[in-house]
Amino acid sequence: MRSTITLPHDKSAPRVARTWMRQQINGLGLSESTFNNIMLALSELVTNVIAHTDSTATVVLRTDEAEVCVEVNDSSSEPAQIRPLGSEAAGGFGLRLVEQVSRRWGATCRRDGSKVVWFTVAVA
Repeated sequence: MRSTITLPHDKSAPRVARTWMRQQINGLGLSESTFNNIMLALSELVTNVIAHTDSTATVVLRTDEAEVCVEVNDSSSEPAQIRPLGSEAAGGFGLRLVEQVSRRWGATCRRDGSKVVWFTVAVA
């Protein structure tokens, strides 16, 4: 399965993304833990787009019998980076959460100046 949604650039985007994702993956038979991990990672990546760019977020969902892959695309050329441990900042650790709850994750800056941040989770 492949499905896509473009989200508004406002504070409703994470909620809209979660509602959409819930509709897309409800019938996959995922464990509660896997479902929750997808929702958490999705929320973090969409929130990063809203908080750190002036771009809309486009979410792409791909599923097969082995894994769920979620991509969050934006038009910012700023690379996604994990904040170092011990940083004095009050926030900014969302990518660490994504790293913890996913099988794999990554980020790619494209030649057109946009980027995609993605994660996968095993279907369980």
